Amino acid sequence: MVTRIGTAYNECGLGEELAINIKNSENIPYRPRISAYDFNREGRFNNKTVIARNTDGSVASRFEDSSWDFSASMSATSTSLVMHFDCDEELSIEAKTILTLTMFTPTVSQISLERCFQFYYLIKGISTLCKTEKTTIKKLFSAKGGIHLVKHINDNASYSAQILICLSDYLCFMDTQGGFGHGYKPLGRHALSQLRKVAQAYKANCKQTPVIPSRILKLIYHDTISEFEDLQPVLIELLEMQSKIDTHPMVGCTLSSQQASCNKKYGMSYGASNQTFPTDFELGNKYPLAREYLNQNFSSNKRTRQETSYSFEVRYNRRDVLNAINYIQRVCHDMLIMFTGMRPIEASLLPYFGSRETEVNGVKYWLIYGFAVKARSTNLPIDMWVTNEYGYRAFQTAKRIADLYYKRNLREPLKDMPDGDKTPELSPLYLRDDGKIGKRLGCLKKTHIFSNSYLITKADADELKMIDPHRKWEGEPQFAIGEPFPIQLRMFRRSVAFFASASGVGIVDLKNQLHHLFTSQTFYYAKGSGRANPFLENKDSFASYFNQVRHEAEAFSLINEVINFDGKLFGSSAAYAERNENIYSTIRSEDRPATIRRFKRGELAFTETHVGNCKTIYPCKWKALGSVTACLSCNDADIKPAKLINTIKDQKELVDSLNPDRLEFRTELGELIIMLDFAIKNIERALGKMDRRKREYKQSSQWYKELKKIKKSYSKEVKEHGKVA
Repeated sequence: MVTRIGTAYNECGLGEELAINIKNSENIPYRPRISAYDFNREGRFNNKTVIARNTDGSVASRFEDSSWDFSASMSATSTSLVMHFDCDEELSIEAKTILTLTMFTPTVSQISLERCFQFYYLIKGISTLCKTEKTTIKKLFSAKGGIHLVKHINDNASYSAQILICLSDYLCFMDTQGGFGHGYKPLGRHALSQLRKVAQAYKANCKQTPVIPSRILKLIYHDTISEFEDLQPVLIELLEMQSKIDTHPMVGCTLSSQQASCNKKYGMSYGASNQTFPTDFELGNKYPLAREYLNQNFSSNKRTRQETSYSFEVRYNRRDVLNAINYIQRVCHDMLIMFTGMRPIEASLLPYFGSRETEVNGVKYWLIYGFAVKARSTNLPIDMWVTNEYGYRAFQTAKRIADLYYKRNLREPLKDMPDGDKTPELSPLYLRDDGKIGKRLGCLKKTHIFSNSYLITKADADELKMIDPHRKWEGEPQFAIGEPFPIQLRMFRRSVAFFASASGVGIVDLKNQLHHLFTSQTFYYAKGSGRANPFLENKDSFASYFNQVRHEAEAFSLINEVINFDGKLFGSSAAYAERNENIYSTIRSEDRPATIRRFKRGELAFTETHVGNCKTIYPCKWKALGSVTACLSCNDADIKPAKLINTIKDQKELVDSLNPDRLEFRTELGELIIMLDFAIKNIERALGKMDRRKREYKQSSQWYKELKKIKKSYSKEVKEHGKVA
């Protein structure tokens, strides 16, 4: 294994065959396999080289194609699927060559499809520059160490600086270690130094997502809830109308369309046909609420004449019925984001079985179960959000709409949470006609959030300045008084965190609700909340319900993260497994309400940590000192290998950024060495009990080798600086 600029690569030789290294659902390398020998012999990739395959194994795209389709590699969170190459032939070949080299780069961790598309958009921008300046990508990389390319990134695409550093490193590895003589020189030291400064400056200048002012947020809540209530009786008729439309292609068409279709499809006149189908007017007459809603909001360009036997008009077509249903589904999607604080993509990935209403001591509360997309895990874990009654009702409404789509797909949804592995594709709440999970698509009718009707007042502007006094709001014209507030769905996440913190919800509790990896992220979201309007203190707010179900959330986390965890857990001593199995077997044998009662009585506790979780029921004296290694010797700690490895990598980056002559360096290096020793010892012990044929063994073995190499590299530092602090 070779480590360069934070990326770990598998070693490879000139004749060794490499496979496309893009992450996929099976987590295995894709065909075909190529070698540096074949590449160098032809001086390029063969035009017939397979770049992507379909799910059935057939070829989806070859090197010579003008577009590459990666649909088979998509994950539930993927947004881009096709790469297009529409510049001139020479630049297209260069762009394809660079991208193919990155896809074959043997990184230890497979490359995500999102990272491939980051490379694609970067190369696309560089190709545009080359076309303008009549040069080639190879010359841009080579001329003066690539300093002109860096200047372009600095002036026009500073957000791509870190991606360019990574791309240069991939190309350098494939040349020097992989033996691919591609001719793209690595960026010079000066150029890399400038790029790092650009990347750091961009990160420092990134503006925090603004909080929606409390007045506007309350108006959005009011308008969305009012519309949701008004749409309930309309939805009943729309669903019945669509169910009838789905029975036959001629149901819901105009009479003239039915007559024309009858001649075309059956070879006979409409009058001679024995079948009759309800027309658009007949359906409109039967479902008046749906008809009026469609006429007002989904009128087609053509006006349908009024039939003499009816006293109303029909200004929509049969396709608009499903469009209206989809719009209501989007309203539900908005409400789930507004009343949970989940990310928009997490709301899109919710499972059909992911809601629960419960009652404790005469008080109802509502829970949403879904997939936390930012967790550092190959498979998205099931997590829990607290919501209020409106969030729960929005979920139930979305389920009624989902029932329609499951029927159209000839599928049955899972109504109860299944045991074992759960994926977003298993039983999605937002199913579409192609059987895929529904992404949030554009729509002519916008929900209240995007209506641009919430104008910024002086009070709103003053509140923004109070929340973030160091931001230069005057320099951002989109936030000027009189302008519509530029609302985005992701703003609700920070707004929920901000106002919930102001209303008394603790930072650790907010971290669990928002599913942040670290408490520092939650502090970032809630920054300035001490000066905010605590309007979420009322009894029906998200904050109120979260405080009510805190013990439920802790019990769910313990059961989901520890009791049902099928991986390996480490502890502070050899007796760890036996001691904890006694605790876990007791919890497995009792029902969930009994476990929750034990949390309320203080007999059980659960807290997430950087390296796993802790079950101590007493205050932790090490928590205030920020010591991570204290968890490794704590009898109540459960150490998860994956979280420990990620923490070691973060600690390594911190140590590398410090001055070796300072005490801080020796202190942090000491923490790193302790973590390395603990991880190496426990992984070595675990390897002896694992099946070598299983993926778990391969992953642990890979970690073991990587950690041994890291420790060896720091042994010199320990010798040079003496005993670490």
